[in-house]
Amino acid sequence: MATLSVNGIPMQTTENSSTAITAPVSSSAASAPGTAQITVSNPAPGGGPSGALPLAITTPTVIPTITSVSPSSFPTNANSVAVTVNGTNFQQGVSVYFNGFPFNPTSESPSQLTVGLFNLPSQPGTYPLYVADPAPAGTSAPFSLTVTVPPDFSLSPQVSAVTVTAGIPAKFPLNTGTAGGFSGTVTVACGDSAPASTCSANPNMVNAGGGTMITVNTTSRGALAPGRETRRFLSYELLPFVVLALMLWALAALRLMPVWQRRWSMTLPLLALALYLVLQAAGCGGGGSGGGPSGGRGGGQPPGTPAGNYTITISGTSGNTTHQVTVPLTVN
Repeated sequence: MATLSVNGIPMQTTENSSTAITAPVSSSAASAPGTAQITVSNPAPGGGPSGALPLAITTPTVIPTITSVSPSSFPTNANSVAVTVNGTNFQQGVSVYFNGFPFNPTSESPSQLTVGLFNLPSQPGTYPLYVADPAPAGTSAPFSLTVTVPPDFSLSPQVSAVTVTAGIPAKFPLNTGTAGGFSGTVTVACGDSAPASTCSANPNMVNAGGGTMITVNTTSRGALAPGRETRRFLSYELLPFVVLALMLWALAALRLMPVWQRRWSMTLPLLALALYLVLQAAGCGGGGSGGGPSGGRGGGQPPGTPAGNYTITISGTSGNTTHQVTVPLTVN
């Protein structure tokens, strides 16, 4: 198939016969008014190029113009945006190009177009929009649309990890950052996954760009878990009543019993008191065996925050927007 070239640049041939060849002229080959040279070459082993013929490139008599675009800016998190393009010389079948992609207007008139833009840029910056009338009419000069950073805030803990000993508080600062002109207030809350611990922010409400202090409080662990080590056969509160009952028994024995029975009657209260004291001592020490962190009759883990690895979760809320960050927590 023969190839048509404009100023030495080959064009994509659409029709070809022994007497005719058709190819659209790209904008790169006809980018400015003037005279271009056209040649034709046959594929090998054919000959070419042919002798050159002139092609006049002129400025279109009708060129669309853009006077304004509304809105002229939108944030990076916009999924789509409808814009109104105001200008002149918009012809039937006009196309709107934004950031190199064509869009068909949803409504059009010679002086105003409405078009929905999508596949929007994800990075802030300035991007061109222009209008192209159908050939042979021209293309407008580009109009700049601005893609902005949406108003938002961020949370920045000033530590990468926290290590504490159970019972000793840990504190670290948290800063808030802003973007896109964010100027609201941020409510800060925090919590952690460690048992018997608390996490708080002071203050818990900060202005945009301000900071707060995060405090983690853990609970110290006891040497032994509460269990049976404190149990007694009878409480010490009953001891006066026991002694009083024994004294009344002794007085009754002295008055009411014969002399030969008094010795045995006086011995019984003493034996009862001795038995009471023995049982009391056994009750005090009976829960100690087997007690401790691993269980036994004392049973259970020591109270307090167990040693281990946990997570501190910090959240910030402003309006309908919430962000979270986490910080590793190690408890020794």
